[in-house]
Amino acid sequence: MSSVSYGRTVYLSPNGNDSNPGTLAQPFFTLNKAWTIIAPGDTVYLRGGLYQYKSTQYLKDKNGSSSATIKVWAYPGEIPIITKNTTTSFSYTWTSGILFTGNYFHWKGIEITGFTQQDSKVYTGFRISDSNNNVFEQINSHHNGHGCVITGKSSGNLVLNSDFHHNQDPLTTLKYGNADGLELCYIPAGLTNTIRGCRFWWNTDDGIDLWQNDGVVIIENSWAWNNGFIPDTYTPAGNGNGFKLG
Repeated sequence: MSSVSYGRTVYLSPNGNDSNPGTLAQPFFTLNKAWTIIAPGDTVYLRGGLYQYKSTQYLKDKNGSSSATIKVWAYPGEIPIITKNTTTSFSYTWTSGILFTGNYFHWKGIEITGFTQQDSKVYTGFRISDSNNNVFEQINSHHNGHGCVITGKSSGNLVLNSDFHHNQDPLTTLKYGNADGLELCYIPAGLTNTIRGCRFWWNTDDGIDLWQNDGVVIIENSWAWNNGFIPDTYTPAGNGNGFKLG
């Protein structure tokens, strides 16, 4: 997968406004707004700080190409943290904080947290569906339901040097029995995804779960520990597999 990029640069900030032009001096606030203008080769920089969104960032209908990936990166030296606004009712789409469908993107340096259960469904920080040839690098997804889910006809994706931890589901019927750090599920045969250099800990069910995955998952140089407990305790919770193969 090429990382060649020759397009424009779009900026987001926790203090931005979607009525702005998306420049460094006048940034956007939401990823949803950035998605209305991005094109192959563009870079979306998220400035550091807390993005308290009121609804799911539903990111679809945009793709890069093998020679012009779209970058969604933390601004150099800063940490953008995506979470939900706790002062209003959060409007979920498919129980996800970020819901992404796209090809030839490179996500890097994003922290995702606080997308916890509102009912018995297992809410997800970052859901990736029917997406191909993407890189998800230095993602830190924690204190959600599921940390991250990759599903559907998704192939050629690389999850690189990322952390998935402290994800839990206390409101499910079988309490704490479904929240995984990273789940690659319901992926058809013939599709391949790679997990490299990732860590999974203090998730109440499994570190990584390949539930109903008929494709190929290559896991390299990754670590899982202290899963299957209520986070930061040794009170038993879910299955506790570090790497669950289906």
